[in-house]
Amino acid sequence: MHQNRIGRRAVIAGLVCAAGLTLSVMSPAMAWSEKAPAVSQAAAEAGMQGAYPGVAFHRTGTAITTVYGNSFSFGDSAESSAAAFLNTSMPLFGVNLADLVAGSLAGDGAHSRQVMPMDGINGAPAGFKFTLLSYLQTKDGIPVYRADLRLLMRNEPGSPLVLARSGLRNLGDFVVDQALAAKPNMDGAFADAGLRFPGINNFTAPEVVIYAGDSDHPAAPTLALVFEGTVGHTGDANYAKWRIIADARTGQAITVENLVHNVDVSGNISAQITTGFKSAECNPEALTALPFARASIGATNVFADASGNFTIPNAGSAAVTVVGSLQGKFFEVFNPTALAPTVSGSFTPPGPANLVLNSANTVEQRRAEANAYFFANTARNFVLTAAPSYPTISTQTAFRVNTAVSGTCNAFYDGASINFYNSGGGCANTAYSDVVEHEYGHHVVDRAGSGQGQYGEGTGDCMGVVINDQPILGFGFQNNCAAGIRTADNTYQYPQSGEIHDAGQLISGCVWSLRNQLIVTEPSNYKAILGRLMVNAVLLHTGSTIEPQIYTDYLTLDDNDGNLGNGTPHFCEINAAFAAHNMASAASSLATFTFPSGQPTLISPAGAPGQVKIVSGLCATIIPSSAKVFIDKENDGTYVQSSLTDVGGSIYTFNFPATACGSTLRYYFSVQTTTGTTLFNPTGVPTSYYSVSSAYGNTVAFNDNFQTNQGWVATASGATTGQWQRGVPVTATRGEPSADYDGSGQCFLTQNQVGDFDVDGGSVTLTSPAMNGVGSEAFLSYARWYDNTGAGSGSNPGTHTFVVEVSNNNGASWVNLETVGPVTQSSGGWFAKTFSLSTKFALTNQIRVRFTASDSAASPSVVEAAVDAVKLQVIDCTPPSCPADFNHDGFLNGDDFDAFVAAFEAGNISADFNSDGFVNGDDFDAYVAAFELGC
Repeated sequence: MHQNRIGRRAVIAGLVCAAGLTLSVMSPAMAWSEKAPAVSQAAAEAGMQGAYPGVAFHRTGTAITTVYGNSFSFGDSAESSAAAFLNTSMPLFGVNLADLVAGSLAGDGAHSRQVMPMDGINGAPAGFKFTLLSYLQTKDGIPVYRADLRLLMRNEPGSPLVLARSGLRNLGDFVVDQALAAKPNMDGAFADAGLRFPGINNFTAPEVVIYAGDSDHPAAPTLALVFEGTVGHTGDANYAKWRIIADARTGQAITVENLVHNVDVSGNISAQITTGFKSAECNPEALTALPFARASIGATNVFADASGNFTIPNAGSAAVTVVGSLQGKFFEVFNPTALAPTVSGSFTPPGPANLVLNSANTVEQRRAEANAYFFANTARNFVLTAAPSYPTISTQTAFRVNTAVSGTCNAFYDGASINFYNSGGGCANTAYSDVVEHEYGHHVVDRAGSGQGQYGEGTGDCMGVVINDQPILGFGFQNNCAAGIRTADNTYQYPQSGEIHDAGQLISGCVWSLRNQLIVTEPSNYKAILGRLMVNAVLLHTGSTIEPQIYTDYLTLDDNDGNLGNGTPHFCEINAAFAAHNMASAASSLATFTFPSGQPTLISPAGAPGQVKIVSGLCATIIPSSAKVFIDKENDGTYVQSSLTDVGGSIYTFNFPATACGSTLRYYFSVQTTTGTTLFNPTGVPTSYYSVSSAYGNTVAFNDNFQTNQGWVATASGATTGQWQRGVPVTATRGEPSADYDGSGQCFLTQNQVGDFDVDGGSVTLTSPAMNGVGSEAFLSYARWYDNTGAGSGSNPGTHTFVVEVSNNNGASWVNLETVGPVTQSSGGWFAKTFSLSTKFALTNQIRVRFTASDSAASPSVVEAAVDAVKLQVIDCTPPSCPADFNHDGFLNGDDFDAFVAAFEAGNISADFNSDGFVNGDDFDAYVAAFELGC
């Protein structure tokens, strides 16, 4: 088993962030009324990484949603460690500290809970490994819908904070309309719901919230009402249950969520309990104890223990009637509106009073009731074994289980019950084994405060996979004992965006791959390790999609020293499992490639030395003699390989060849491990590669991320809407971007306004200021977004274009650079482009670029466009006037001498100072003479 390789860091009593923020530990009792420090997100990131090397950030879109890696806050307790982080780090999330309140989205709303039990084996302490503290976001006393922050601290001296998971929403300058909050349009909201869902009733009391989208789909904040309503009853064929978020002013629904989470799984049930994990058509039944079932004598009720044993207090020795039922301690079974039938018998004290439900094994519904009850208890026990204090589930009693629900070939969870169908329509009765465990898995996800979607479906599958220790879901669904309907033994790759049941197999695939890794290294307790990781990771998840952040959650939960940089006890197994599904980097666990002197951006046309550092990873050992570099000097896809030179300290050197000034070289590296695996860097070669330009110097003549006004001009020709505007994107409903390209915040985009404001009836043009491109070569780069297929009233999607043009005479004439569309790259998405301008015209100091998006009244469509990160880079191909200025920085000093000696010792052709085609002592003498002569 892999062990962490670095000892525990000493607890840090106090630190000063590199960004200049004083990090002070805030008392748990301190009233968080102060505002977040006036510090940018970038400065907060830099400060944290400076104070805590090894800290990393994961983003969903542009929002930071995970902070992880090395420990990044400490305190005398979990509360004080969390307070120290919160007191200085809210700029990471764009939220004021005063807007956080203690609480959670979990079913019990608890602020604090213990996570990841330890069993005390081999001298390890018993108890829990982590404390999880949760906070809810508010604004002026109004909760922000499903917005929370979760902080995970290790239970050890110093209470190190090792993971921050954010579902917070950056509300910008949003102000709560208190009058509207006090008197929202509830009647309008109920009326709108009635129009959307005929027959809906039994509305819950609406709650006023601020709705800003979810972690997967952010939206502009607005005041809203949240409530639920049902159509019919759980046993009805048309039963439905909806959660509705409606605009507080208009009452119109903003978004709706179906709370009935169907799953296409199958199964059947036999007399007492169907054995194994297949339906009744596939496996026999056996008399099996019913844990925590109810036993009664008259009005005296008791619950059996986990083995089905019970003792009922009774006075006297006369015969009594003992009743057994599936109205158990933790679950109550209905069929579907009445309680499942009981069984009774007359017994003379002290008994034994042995009761057998459905002993005849002849009625499908009785089999379904017993199976649903037994496997629901199996799922609950599995969850609480892995996480004894799991929200709601650890204290919940009498959870409802419905069988014989109207319909066939399905099962569902609706937030308050799990529900199973009779056989029919070519399917078995669905109340059996992993179908029950899957539906209870939805309850596990819901009670932890996460969304459902593909993540809920996948986690439901994981319940069955881990409990039954086999990958097939729903054996016998279509009365076929040799097949199921889904499998965790798959090769699904991130990302998955299809139908949620199918896409959910991504996470079950990761879990099954991890099971196969652990069974080799932990053969005696792999199931316990896997169960703890899978269940406790649900407590950290936000949103409804399956993202690589889950990989970070598994590593953090597995870690035992607060530093992911040195691995975790099962790092290699977790990494290999998730990497197999593109949820982690396999290469980084085997070897790391870095550039000790920095990755070169410019090399001399005469050639230059290069170096790379290759270090064996946590899960493999590299062979130094196998290290190679592949260089494409013609930039045409033809690579020439050569061996790297091992100079010690894991440093390898090589030579860039001489090239024509202004050209670009491509290159990548490879190395083999002792297990025979060949690793490439970067991954994805040869379509992925590093590149470097050849020149004597370069200048960034123009660089605009649109955070300030640098003189762009917006004009329109016939267009009635859609004019170019600079700003932070406010909507993404009709083909617009939800965020800028480079993460700086603002970009230029067509009419940055919610609603029908795309380009209509003409064209809109954005023109740059004049740029100085005088030099040997100039490269223009930018990022663009174009969509002519957005949702809306347009009747002719895919019929318009987006045109980019350049001018070298201040706009007197224009040359086409590219035309986007009408189909290719016309469905949104940022695309980064770079063009050589010397191939278009003579380079002048009057270069402009313009972007034109068009629509026409004759064939309208929804047209949206955006531009960001515009840069003009000019390179210099004039040889240096001072030959001894070897590094071409314009100064002659010791740096030049050192650079020449390094090139000379490496045999690099750039050290051929006398240009005779050889690198030898004559070159050294010639350089020394030139250096002594000076410039």
